[in-house]
Formats: sequence, C-alpha cells, structure tokens
Amino acid sequence: MEPALLRISYIVVLVTLYHVTYTQPIGKSDDSCTRMCYGISGKNSDNWKEYGSNTYMDVDMGRCKFKTTPVVMTTLGGDMYHWRAIGHNAIYQVSRTKFRIYVRNMEEDALEDAHEGKWYVMWVAVGSICRRSSRTRW
Repeated sequence: MEPALLRISYIVVLVTLYHVTYTQPIGKSDDSCTRMCYGISGKNSDNWKEYGSNTYMDVDMGRCKFKTTPVVMTTLGGDMYHWRAIGHNAIYQVSRTKFRIYVRNMEEDALEDAHEGKWYVMWVAVGSICRRSSRTRW
C-alpha cells in the first residue's frame, strides 16, 4: 500500500476518535502548500435538511483555508440506520470552503433516520493552501 494511502487511513481513524477538524502537510517535504484537512460534521447537531424523502448536508471546510478546490472523500457514520443509506460518498458543489452530500434511504424517510440515527459525515480533503501560478502542476 502507498504511504499516502496509509496516512489517509490513519487520519480517518484519528478523526473517528477525536472528532476534530485538523490540517497537516502531506506529500514531499518541499511541497509546503499541499494540506490534508479532515473532520466530522453533523455529529450531535441538526445539520441534515429535507430534500423530498431524502436528506442533504452542507459541510463547512472553512477552517481548512484552502486556496483552491480540494479533493474530498467522505463516509457516513451514526448510531443506527446509516447502513441503509445511499449516496453519502457522492459529493456535490465542492468549493474551497464547503461541499454538499445528498443521502437517500433505501427503506424509510432519510431525514427522520438521520436525526434518530444520529448520522454524521466523516470527511478528508486534500488541497492547496497557497496560491499557485497557472504553470504549476500537481
């Protein structure tokens, strides 16, 4: 397994344990602009909104201070019913400061299950915290 993948797996475990938003450098030591930021959103809150019989959440990444649109990965956690949720890893409207996920429930009303099941989104984002010239390649 690649070192970066190991690092991401390790960070997701830390997020699950500590429930924080954190940013750290990744990649080569000479690339001080690339950062990984991660967090848990919606835990013990009312961030889920109704969307027909489905639900969505806008996730705030403002503390990450990205200067470009990052790459984002998500997973869904909770106490109940999240095993039957669909769509939590399909990310929409990604910007430097936020993204949205829509979740559909296979059997019941998704918003009700999100609240009752105490659903939350665990996320990892990788992006730049420096403005780069148009000639710079990732």
